[in-house]
Amino acid sequence: MNRPKKDDKINPKFWEVPNAQEAAEYYERKKNQASKGSVIKFERYLSQIDVYCYLKARFGEPNGLANLFKSPTSDNYIHWEYLLKCDNTFISIMGIGRTIQIVIDESLDQNSWRTLVENFREEFRTEGSIKSATLRNLEEWVEFINRYSELCNEASAHFDKIEKLKGFDFNMLPYPQSESDYSTWLKSSKKKGRVFGELRHSCLVLKLITPVMLEAFINLIILVACKPEIRKNKTIYEARVREEMHVKVPALHLTCAGFKTAIDTETQEYKNFARIMNNRNWFFHGNADPKKDKIETVFLIKTHQFLKKQETFIACILEK
Repeated sequence: MNRPKKDDKINPKFWEVPNAQEAAEYYERKKNQASKGSVIKFERYLSQIDVYCYLKARFGEPNGLANLFKSPTSDNYIHWEYLLKCDNTFISIMGIGRTIQIVIDESLDQNSWRTLVENFREEFRTEGSIKSATLRNLEEWVEFINRYSELCNEASAHFDKIEKLKGFDFNMLPYPQSESDYSTWLKSSKKKGRVFGELRHSCLVLKLITPVMLEAFINLIILVACKPEIRKNKTIYEARVREEMHVKVPALHLTCAGFKTAIDTETQEYKNFARIMNNRNWFFHGNADPKKDKIETVFLIKTHQFLKKQETFIACILEK
């Protein structure tokens, strides 16, 4: 039994593709009058891939106006649009980001939208074979987090801040001689202290993430340029990725395609790289050595008991 006519617009079974003139009239009408009808976005209840494969199998290539403004890449806000109709009611369906947006030229309540979802799912079941055939013809890609890019952006932000603050005047103003100048002195001192804290924070973060960023870069090279015979052997591939950096980097020409020669480990650039990587574990494990991490020398007054104890403690560490 056919569904009652009033429900046809929310049942994909009864949708069809408008001809060119009908589509042009629809867009002209939308341009010249205030928007009406109902709009909804689905993030969970309808999968974008299911809807696209179903529409592609039934109606062919996307025919909506939004398709004209796409770039020939995957970097689009609107991935595709279908313009369909049921009698005089037009339905626009768009894949936007990870969502499905449906616009229907009539007012719908929540129950109607629920029925639309149920109708879609019923169509997926009855037309599952043609939908699956469309899916098999699509290219399957995997999106993954580019750790190097993330770390590089973070490092770049902190490096820019350090460069910006290099010219900051950290010299303290003379201690005020009058009460009227005290508020100005205090305000300046607090600002210099805050800016110095920001500078110290950026230096610390940059020191910690730089070796991670460098290792992520090397691993990205291996991921992208690894030789096929190594990539196919999971054991060898994982062994290459897990190697120590002083072994992994000089052997990149053996692991990856595109290297004309081995990396020259005698260059100053490689020595700078090796120095950063050699200090990595020291920072990551929070090791402490007053001689290695020395900032400055402080002289204490021995006649003050507290300072004397403090000085004795520091001297013991240095002697050991």
